Amino acid sequence: MMVEAAESRPGTDPDRCGFTIVIQTARDLVVQAADVIKPGALGTRTTGVIGNRVLGC
Repeated sequence: MMVEAAESRPGTDPDRCGFTIVIQTARDLVVQAADVIKPGALGTRTTGVIGNRVLGC
């Protein structure tokens, strides 16, 4: 997720993404079972909610 999020914003180094943010966001989404991937994004690369939080969007 961190790499996909970084790739969605040119010039962003995946090593600068926060692992703790990824784990907390993934945990929250699994518990809620909501917005894990963007609607209609199956089969495509997407940052979704986790990637957006990593990027601070």
